[in-house]
Amino acid sequence: MAEQRVGLCQQTFVADDKFGDVIACLEARGWARVICGGDLAWRNLKQTDFESADADRYVNHLRHAQRLSHKATLAAALADASAEFYPRCYDLRLPAHARRFLGDAARVAAAAALRAGGAGPGDAGLGRTLVDACAGRKFDEIAARLAAGDTAATLAARTGGGDAVAAAAALRAFDARPQAAVVDGAAGVWVLKPAGGSCGEGVVCSTSVQELLAAAMARRWRVVVQKYIERPLTPLARKFDVRQWVLLSAVRPKLVLWGFSEAYARFAQQRFALSDASLRDKFAHLCNYSIQKDAPAADDAIAENMWSQAQLAAHIDRIYGAGSFEARVRAGIRAIAVAVAETAARLDVEKVGHGFEWLGLDIIVGEDLSCYLLEANVSPDVSHSTAVTAALVPAATEDALALLLDEGHAADTDAPVAARRRSTLYGDPPPTPADGPAAAPRWELWLRASAPAPAEQPPARLTDGRADAWWRAELARLERFAPPPPDASSDEEL
Repeated sequence: MAEQRVGLCQQTFVADDKFGDVIACLEARGWARVICGGDLAWRNLKQTDFESADADRYVNHLRHAQRLSHKATLAAALADASAEFYPRCYDLRLPAHARRFLGDAARVAAAAALRAGGAGPGDAGLGRTLVDACAGRKFDEIAARLAAGDTAATLAARTGGGDAVAAAAALRAFDARPQAAVVDGAAGVWVLKPAGGSCGEGVVCSTSVQELLAAAMARRWRVVVQKYIERPLTPLARKFDVRQWVLLSAVRPKLVLWGFSEAYARFAQQRFALSDASLRDKFAHLCNYSIQKDAPAADDAIAENMWSQAQLAAHIDRIYGAGSFEARVRAGIRAIAVAVAETAARLDVEKVGHGFEWLGLDIIVGEDLSCYLLEANVSPDVSHSTAVTAALVPAATEDALALLLDEGHAADTDAPVAARRRSTLYGDPPPTPADGPAAAPRWELWLRASAPAPAEQPPARLTDGRADAWWRAELARLERFAPPPPDASSDEEL
C-alpha cells in the first residue's frame, strides 16, 4: 500500500489487510490509512508495537493479552475456577498439575468402570481398587494401569463381584462433585491441546491415557489435558460451541468489559458420539470453522454449520421453555466473560495508550444448559465466512468504533454509558424506544468495577529436558504399583 498524503488535521490509521471492515469504517469517517504511525493501529498482536504507542494513540490490543489465549497460562490462572465454569485442565509441564491429572484420570476411569462393570464373576480385588480410586482415596494402581494402556472400558470388562454397597457409595460421592453430571459422563474422555495452538491444530480426543501421554511426549509436554465435556447440548445430534465477542476497554484501576449482544453457534458437521471411532473424527468434535469448512458434506441440516443467536435461542426455548436461553445461557455466558476479564487483571494484562482488546470466547453449553469456557482467543476471526458472520462483523466493528472513539470509552473509564448500551444481564432495565434502535446488534456494558489485584507469579514450567525427565521418573514410579502380569502356569493342568 502506498503511503497517502494527508492533511495536517486529518486522522490516520494503520490496519492489517484482514481487517477490511475496520478499514472501510474508518475511511468512511474520513480517516486516512497510512503504512506506519497513525492515530490508531488495528493489527495482529504480534505486529503491535506497544513501545511507540503514546498516551493518545488507539491500539486494538492490550500488552500481555496473549496470556489469556495461551492454554497453559489460562489453565493455571483458572485452576480454582474449574468447579464453576472451566472444565478441569492440567498443564503437563507443571508437576503439581501433572499429578492432579493422573489422579483425576484414575478417578474418572474408576467411576466409569464401576458403572459399566458387572456384578457377576470378575476380579474382586480390582473392584476394591476401583472403589478406592473413585472415592479419591488411592489412585496409583489405576493410574499405572491407565498409563500402561488400560481404559475405563477394559477395566470394566475385568471387574465384578466386588462390594456393591461400597461401589454405590463411591459413585454417589463422585456424582456429587461439581461438573460431574455434564463434564464427566460415563466414557472417561479427555482432550489434549497444544499449549500455544489454535484452530484445532494438534488436538487429540481419547479415552486412553496412554495415547494422550504419547501425544504429549511427542510435543515435548507443551500441552494441556482437559476433561472433555461428555454431555453437551447437541441440536440435531451435532456438537456446537458459542462464539461470544467481548471487549476490554480498561483493566486497572478500573476493569471495564463490554459484551456484544449477538453471539453465534458453530457446529460440527458430523453427528456427535463418544465411540473411539468418532473421537478420532475432527469433523464430529471440533467446532472451529477453519476445520468444519473442509468437512465432507453430510446433510444440509445446519446451513454453513452455523446458527445465529436467534436460531439457537429458538431451539433452546422450544425444548426448555420460554426465556430459558436468556435466563440461563446468556446469563451463564456473561458470568464467564466477567471471570475472564477478572483473570486478565490478575494476569497483569496492561492497557497502553487508548488500548483495548476484542476477544472471542468459545463456550460449550451442557445438556442442562450450564455453560463452560473452552478458551479465549486474541484477534478472533472477523472474516465474512458465512451468512451469519457476514451480518455480524460489520455491525460489531462499526459499533465498536462508535463506543471507543465517539463515546470516549477507550480514553475514559468513567465516560457516560449510552442508554442503548444498558444490559439486562448487568442488572439494568431494558432500553426503551426513546433510547434508539435497541434491537440492533450492539456492544453492551457487562462490567465496570475495581480490578482485582494481580495474582502471584505461578510456578515456572519445566523446560523440555526437565519435563521429559520428570515424566519418565513419574511413570517409572507408577510401574511399581502395577499388578504383576498373570501367571500362565496357573492355568496349566497339574
